[in-house]
Amino acid sequence: MSAIAQSQKFKELGNDAFLKSDYKSALQHYSSAIICDSQNSILFSNRARAYKQLLQYQEAYQDAQKAIELDNNNIKAHLISGQILAQMGKSEKGIKQINKAIQDMTKALTLCAGQNKQVFEKDLNKYILRAKKLLYFKNIEIEQENIKKEIDYLKTLLNQQNMNQKQANEIIQKAEECYQKNAKKIKNEVPDHLCCPITMNLYEDPVITQYGFSYERQALLEHFKLNGDIDPIARKPINRNIPLISNLSLKKVVSEFLQNEPWAYEHYLDQNSIEKIEF
Repeated sequence: MSAIAQSQKFKELGNDAFLKSDYKSALQHYSSAIICDSQNSILFSNRARAYKQLLQYQEAYQDAQKAIELDNNNIKAHLISGQILAQMGKSEKGIKQINKAIQDMTKALTLCAGQNKQVFEKDLNKYILRAKKLLYFKNIEIEQENIKKEIDYLKTLLNQQNMNQKQANEIIQKAEECYQKNAKKIKNEVPDHLCCPITMNLYEDPVITQYGFSYERQALLEHFKLNGDIDPIARKPINRNIPLISNLSLKKVVSEFLQNEPWAYEHYLDQNSIEKIEF
């Protein structure tokens, strides 16, 4: 059996193990495959996925970078690289890593169109929006830390100066008001008109029925299965021969809203903290 054939065999074993969530075995099989064929980009991106599941982020990132080095058009490699960077960006000084994560995953999204692999676009958009949300919270966290340091510095400085208590309190109060104002950037209210009335979540793929009401496409189709061809709000029969029309203008409004308010993505999840955002 040729080295390439052996490599393919180990790759298939690795894929089977990965599907069974046996990531250690998958890692071993992918490593064996790489020994047989060290120039195969897909093998490195597959092993990177296994490392990621085992929380071995440095090894996962190194394999993702090797996969990109071998084939810059490897969509999964760019995605994994971005996911790992975003995960590592949760650490104390992670702004650069998060920005690079967004860059890598955006590169993967661009490659999808050129390779006609739109099947990856939904996941890529999800992780890009999560990374932007993470960046938003990370910036607030850093700003809060800096303001707190300034407040502590002011208190120390004031204690060393011949300043009356009233003046000192006014300066500290202004600094603390700045701290509270920054904290209010963490919001939790999303405009109702941007949310599907069925799911109560932000629209991703909104469609319009013949009665002029908009719903999330998949949610509406599920509604039809459970309740028949009835418009959820109008409570009137829907002619399924008339195709659902994508509400592109509403989709654009939601996209623009998320650009300005990245915290709002997946707002229905308890993700208003850095550690809870999953990659």
